[in-house]
Amino acid sequence: WIEHLLVLEFEIARRLLRLTDTRVPSEKKRIKDISEGRLRKPTKKFFVLILFPRPSLAGFTKNLIAALEASPFNLVVVLNASLPAAAKEELRGACCLMIERENVGSDFGGYKDAVSIVSKRFGDVERLVIANDSVFYFNEGLDKLIADLDGPQDFIGVSEVFDHHYHVASFLIS
Repeated sequence: WIEHLLVLEFEIARRLLRLTDTRVPSEKKRIKDISEGRLRKPTKKFFVLILFPRPSLAGFTKNLIAALEASPFNLVVVLNASLPAAAKEELRGACCLMIERENVGSDFGGYKDAVSIVSKRFGDVERLVIANDSVFYFNEGLDKLIADLDGPQDFIGVSEVFDHHYHVASFLIS
């Protein structure tokens, strides 16, 4: 119970502080830049990948990006932190869209902004995957995982969490 109370107190303080942040209700204030990538596929399937790189992309994140190139998904990269120009240019070769934003709302804020921008730019979406860079994406089995995320099910969650209460983790959801 003590742990739950501490988490609750922290969450209440965070939410109260967020009420004073003018960027929270304004997509215009959160988005720094949107740039076109060089890999646009003729599908309505999108894979939103939230990145918080320091100072470069991790190898397991590069594994995922490389595997997505052979998939039907259009990669949408969302940067919640700055990345050197050379690294951004390399990412543009693997994605259809790059969104640079203030890290307001962390991963969920990035998901929200990406879904909004993808919907406005590309219309109806056939399949949407949201993921972040906190997962270790090993090469072995990665192609099958990506194919399974494009399955017939309405909702696919990759990891379950039983801490505090049951929920599907937001690290990788289709």
